[in-house]
Amino acid sequence: MQSLRILCVDDEAMVRDYLCDLLEADGCAVTTARSVSEARAALAGGTFDLVTLDLAMPGPSGMEFLRELRKDHPNLPVVILTGYPSVESAQEAVELGATKYMTKPFAGDDLQRVVAEVARKLGIARAREDDFVARVGQRIREIRRSREMTLSQLGAKCGFSPAKLSMIERACAPVNLAGLFRIAAALGVTVEALVRETDATPPDRA
Repeated sequence: MQSLRILCVDDEAMVRDYLCDLLEADGCAVTTARSVSEARAALAGGTFDLVTLDLAMPGPSGMEFLRELRKDHPNLPVVILTGYPSVESAQEAVELGATKYMTKPFAGDDLQRVVAEVARKLGIARAREDDFVARVGQRIREIRRSREMTLSQLGAKCGFSPAKLSMIERACAPVNLAGLFRIAAALGVTVEALVRETDATPPDRA
C-alpha cells in the first residue's frame, strides 16, 4: 500500500517530533529537516507528496524556500505552519500557491484533515479503499469455497445476485456494512471474520 511521503521542515525539535508521531500514526512516511539547507538536501535525494514548512528559521526563511519550491516543484503541495502569523506572510503564501496556512499551536486533527485531502487528490486514499475491497472480496471467496457453496447458493441466502457477489469477490464492486452483515450471516461467520485482515473501515456505500 502506498504511503503519503511528507517532508516536515521546522527548526524546533519538539515540533518535528510531534509531526512525526502525528503523521506516522496515519501511515505517512515522514522525513524531517531542521533547516532549509537540510530540506534542499532531502528533496535532492528523494520524492515527496507534501511539505510542511515553518517560516521563521535560522538561515534562509521558509518563505524563501517556498519561492524556490514554486520554481523547481510547482505542483508540490505545501502547508505553512508558523508561530509568527501575519497578513503579509499569509497573503504571499496564498499567492505562491500554499495549500494551507496554519498558525501554531495548531490542532492535530486540522492538519490530519489537510493531509487526508492531499492524499485523496493524489489517489492514495483511493488506493487504500481499493485494498480494503480486494481483501474483503478475497476473504468472502475463501470462506465460501471452504463451505463448498456456489455463488448462487450464497446469493439465495444473502439476497445478492450471483453476478453481484462475483463482482464483490473480484473487487469490482464495494459492499457496505449492511451488505457485509448479510454475507457474513449467510456464510455462518461474523463480520470480523471478513474484515480481520484489513486495517480500514468498510466503505459505507452499496
